[in-house]
Amino acid sequence: PGSCTEDKWDFALMSIVIFHVFACPYTKVEESMNIQAVHDLLEYKFDISKYDHLEYPGVVPRTFIGAIILSILTYPYYLLL
Repeated sequence: PGSCTEDKWDFALMSIVIFHVFACPYTKVEESMNIQAVHDLLEYKFDISKYDHLEYPGVVPRTFIGAIILSILTYPYYLLL
């Protein structure tokens, strides 16, 4: 069982997720691949063999550049988690 503070954070996070589902219901494949690429960069760093992008042969290379920039900008926040 979580504390009251944890429950509030869980509720806030879930509210944001639900808001985005309704605000942006038509997320394109390229955008979801970009989000996955940011995750891979932050989580696996230089271990490219674990990247999800290797699983899908039709990945567009240009989508990875934005993920690199975004992961560089968000890395300090990632360290706080």
